[in-house]
Amino acid sequence: LLDRCGLEALPGWVCGCSEGLVSCSASGNRIERVEAGVFSEGEWAPCLHELVLSHNALRSLPRSIGALTALRVLDLSHNRLSLLPHALAHLPALTWLSLSHNLLAGCLDDGVASAPALTHLD
Repeated sequence: LLDRCGLEALPGWVCGCSEGLVSCSASGNRIERVEAGVFSEGEWAPCLHELVLSHNALRSLPRSIGALTALRVLDLSHNRLSLLPHALAHLPALTWLSLSHNLLAGCLDDGVASAPALTHLD
């Protein structure tokens, strides 16, 4: 767990974790952005099922989040997101997405809300 550690960035060493990593939680930190390579360069990317980045200061996400093809749960609540990458709509296993308490204006575009397996959108 990387919760409440005072992190300002998602550590690069997370990318080097083994394929056995299925859940990553880094909530309650001061993370403002995630470097593009964090999602696309790690061996764990194809097997990560849960990513919790709630209660941070995220302003954006890289398009490379689309590399998380096994991701089922994504919690981005309580951040400062104003835009979302279209890659979220192409996550084939994503069933649960939490975006509450962000700076998203109006309705989500049809792309994000139409992710193929999405059953919960908050």
